[in-house]
Amino acid sequence: MEYSVPILHVADATISVDWYGRLGFVVDWEHVFEPGLPRYVALNRGPARLHLSEHRLDGGEGTHVYVYADDVDAVVSGVAVAVEDRPWGMREARLTDPDGNVIRLGTRSTDSIRD
Repeated sequence: MEYSVPILHVADATISVDWYGRLGFVVDWEHVFEPGLPRYVALNRGPARLHLSEHRLDGGEGTHVYVYADDVDAVVSGVAVAVEDRPWGMREARLTDPDGNVIRLGTRSTDSIRD
């Protein structure tokens, strides 16, 4: 199986892991070369994968990630965010994490004309 994993730069992995945890992501594994050095954390939410890195050269400003979800409303339940039906047949929510990375979550609309 082939797949890609976005790497997002974060200032504080602990804060970011908590933030993504509200969306159902859990820590798969993490790495630190030695105490006091930057953390690199792999998250998953079922088949969705994200890597968070405190290393200064990983990721970048303005990173934008799209996560396909079975039920976007359930994913953002309890999070203050608007969920909208978009003209391209998706029901979407747009969030910004503590480091300015844009996360869009989407579910195909029930009235979508696509199969």
